[in-house]
Amino acid sequence: MNNSKLSSSPSWIAIAKEAHQVINEYRRVVASIKQGQDSLNRLKVEYNELEHLARQIDQALATIPFTDRQEAKRLIEEY
Repeated sequence: MNNSKLSSSPSWIAIAKEAHQVINEYRRVVASIKQGQDSLNRLKVEYNELEHLARQIDQALATIPFTDRQEAKRLIEEY
C-alpha cells in the first residue's frame, strides 16, 4: 500500500472523533425532545384538569340567581 496515499487521505481518527461528536449531539437532541414531550404531556393533564374545573364552576354559576351570578363572576375574575 502506498503510504503517501494514506497520509493525504483524511485522518480516520479525526473522522471517528467527528462521528462520535455527531452521535453525542444526536443523543442530546433526542433527550431534549423527550423532555419537551414529557413537559407537554404534563401541561395537557393540567389543562384537562383546569377545563374540568371551569365546567364545574360554570355549572355551579348556572344555579345562582342572575344578579348574584354576576357578583360571583366578578369575584372569580378578581381572584
